[in-house]
Amino acid sequence: MLWRNKRADYVWISWVLLMAMVIVLSVITMNWIFGYTQSNVDVIKKRTENTQECESTGMSIESVCQTSKTIHITIANRNNLQITKVIFRFFDYRREPLLPTREKKVALDPDEQQQFILQKDGVVQYIEAIPVTSTGEYEVTCLNKIATMNEVQAVKISC
Repeated sequence: MLWRNKRADYVWISWVLLMAMVIVLSVITMNWIFGYTQSNVDVIKKRTENTQECESTGMSIESVCQTSKTIHITIANRNNLQITKVIFRFFDYRREPLLPTREKKVALDPDEQQQFILQKDGVVQYIEAIPVTSTGEYEVTCLNKIATMNEVQAVKISC
């Protein structure tokens, strides 16, 4: 009777199993990457920045008054498109950001004003307000149309 070397069979089987496992993991990783990029592309499409719609968007900060816990900001829409959201960023006297950034949904038509009362931490010296408009299913953040207020009045007892 002829004896075969079974170790050679085990090595061959281990290589086949290893290659099968590598192929399966590659397919799983490829499917995950494809799904991940598709979902990110959808998010990017819905939230575009600085498109042509921003040329018809304009906003200004009309007045600001702050108490020890709140800040009262009056915003005016100065152009042709409706503003659907305003992103507020607050800074202290060294121009360091006071966290967190505040977002407020609004329906601010052209040539209208609206007052916002927001909670704050610390003394605010500088304010940035970023207009956001919607065009169909897309939300457009207009970073090139930031409204600023450089010298915010000191804290008052009431506004």
